[in-house]
Amino acid sequence: MTFLETVALRRWGQSLDAPVSAPPPAGTQDDEEEERRDQEAVWNTLLELYLASSAAGHGDKALRLLRDVAIPYDPTHALILCSSRNFTPGLVLLWERLGMYEDVLRFWMERDRNAGADGNADADAEAAREVMACLAKYGAEEQHRHLYPLVLRFLTSSPALLQRHKDDLATVLQVIEEERIMPPLAVVQVLSRNGVTSVGFVKEWLLGRIREAREEIQTDEQLISSYRLESEAKLKQVGELSDPDHPRVFHVTQCARCGGQLDLPSVHFMCNHSYHQRCVADHETECPNCARAHGVIREIRRNNERLADQHDVFIADVKENGFNAVAAAFGRGMLNAPRIEEAAA
Repeated sequence: MTFLETVALRRWGQSLDAPVSAPPPAGTQDDEEEERRDQEAVWNTLLELYLASSAAGHGDKALRLLRDVAIPYDPTHALILCSSRNFTPGLVLLWERLGMYEDVLRFWMERDRNAGADGNADADAEAAREVMACLAKYGAEEQHRHLYPLVLRFLTSSPALLQRHKDDLATVLQVIEEERIMPPLAVVQVLSRNGVTSVGFVKEWLLGRIREAREEIQTDEQLISSYRLESEAKLKQVGELSDPDHPRVFHVTQCARCGGQLDLPSVHFMCNHSYHQRCVADHETECPNCARAHGVIREIRRNNERLADQHDVFIADVKENGFNAVAAAFGRGMLNAPRIEEAAA
């Protein structure tokens, strides 16, 4: 063991007790690859010796080796060694490094499930803490949100687990609800699948979701009502502007551009903006104040019309989002019949 440590230090400047220095250049690319293989072979052997040794401090050396990203070793080989020697800290570290977060979580879940079997209360408490700590750490990433349903099923798999994790269950359900990880029906099915969770708990959770859904519906209805009133007012205004028998009287006394007192000659627009003739360019045919907003609306309509012709994109969106995609398409006018002027063109 000492011999291999000396070889790594003298030949490549690599040691667990000092910062790893850059090895001297090996020459050709083939030489560099051969050097790399030699380094891995030495450190793989050292890791095996550390794990096989019962001497004090060798377990700590093995963990330091695994943690040092500058030390060249084969992660797969190291994983096999740690598994065969039941070296838990090394297993967890390698799983994390390899992105095997579900394996880390399942490891601590299994420890938590078997709590009390060995009579070690500290280890049992650690396993319970690690389950939730790993979930909070890994589940925060979008691509690993599937860990929450996994832990939810675990926490409700036995009365003992539910008793230990009663507060944790509420936390998991809160995140699932806030992040929309699972639909309410799927959550109810998990909670009621084996009779571990009480009917009162399921009922209370479900009533809370129903109350929230009703509040959302009420908010949406109020929003729809305001949109309808606004649309009716706009349609009434359009009707008045389109009626040749309904004269338009302008009472504006200030120029909308310079803010000065309005005098003749002046230019009036149907949007109730008025200007001195000198404040409006000769080529301007629409209200300068409203032109930008109108331009944005026209651009949005053109984009929606282009999207309406991209049927493959719409079908893919429907497959992924279902009714939400159809509702959004209706809202953008993508499913409307062509306008009369477009059909005539």
